[in-house]
Amino acid sequence: MLQNKGVPGVSLKNNNDHYFWYHHSEADVLTVLDSDELDRCLAVWAASSYVLANLQDPLPRESADRKELIDSYTGSSFVGSE
Repeated sequence: MLQNKGVPGVSLKNNNDHYFWYHHSEADVLTVLDSDELDRCLAVWAASSYVLANLQDPLPRESADRKELIDSYTGSSFVGSE
């Protein structure tokens, strides 16, 4: 992944507890998803894309501070787990 090489990016930490219940099966359809959770994920991506695309200054590349910040998010809350 480019983020591991120091390229700025975003990643959605969503709850995949039931991912393989339906993955690549006949039941792998949109109707098995939680529509409220899907709406929240869409809102996160839309807002993130908008903000990042309109930044005046480029995002910082790999640095100790950035690595510390990224590491601090490990184990953070999942979208839809509240």
